[in-house]
Amino acid sequence: MSDDANDLGKWQAPSYALQDGEYDVIWLDGQDKQGQTHASFALSETGGTVYISTYSGGSYTIIDSIAYPALAADESWGRQGEDSEEWAVQVATPYAPNEISLPDYAGLLFINEFMADNGTTLADEAGEFEDWIELYNSTDAEIDLSGMYMSDDLADPTIWDLPSGTTIDAFGYLLIWADKDAEQGPLHADFKLGASGEEIGLFSSDGVTIIDSIVFGEQTEDISYGRVPDGSDNWELLTVPSPESTNGSATLPEDVNGDGVIDVSDLLAVISAWGVCDGCPEDVNGDGFVNVGDLLAIIAVW
Repeated sequence: MSDDANDLGKWQAPSYALQDGEYDVIWLDGQDKQGQTHASFALSETGGTVYISTYSGGSYTIIDSIAYPALAADESWGRQGEDSEEWAVQVATPYAPNEISLPDYAGLLFINEFMADNGTTLADEAGEFEDWIELYNSTDAEIDLSGMYMSDDLADPTIWDLPSGTTIDAFGYLLIWADKDAEQGPLHADFKLGASGEEIGLFSSDGVTIIDSIVFGEQTEDISYGRVPDGSDNWELLTVPSPESTNGSATLPEDVNGDGVIDVSDLLAVISAWGVCDGCPEDVNGDGFVNVGDLLAIIAVW
């Protein structure tokens, strides 16, 4: 081991075996007289590099190395998972697995809107009307979603992992197609949504920590379900879906009773208000009268 690329043989480890899955600690303190696991060099508080090498045939071969930044007292620099290429400041865990330091996006990154029965609202790249999910970043900074997971089963969080390099802009939106058509693009998840009711979960890259989730009931074709306003705890049926844009409480005028569904109950509401009714919601076509014209307007968008 060494802290100098020009002197890779600075300290030689003692001859002993480290078993599969086993941990050991080398003291990088420059006090090799204190024991066989005390190296002959010490690390700099301002940062540097550590090398592990083998020696054969008159030359050294580096088998691993890590450049580390300046660290404060009691901070450690560790891999974020077994064999991971990502390193971060973390809680020190000598002789034990690293505690992965994950950003806490709960309350900042949301499942903001979804449609589980897409009939004619929005087509994907292949021209298919598939289930979709909208994510919303409520922060003023871009968020890297690489390695996060999404699932339609909260008991099985790792059904689909978001591809490396996937980001969401500050105060931005990202549309995920829930269609099990991975060959159609990187943002096509490996699950579909059930129009009869299901679950959606967004999880951190550890596959355990939940960032956001929603359990929903039966859905209606071409009506989405979303947070109003964006990122709030209030969910509403949206007869005017808003994929990749701000959710609103807007409803079609034909949804007379505002329940998110255009059906016979709206016809009955019109019939109950029959006659002159300027400005009332039952005057669907806005002509100042509630009559057969309003019934026909409702039927046209049923």
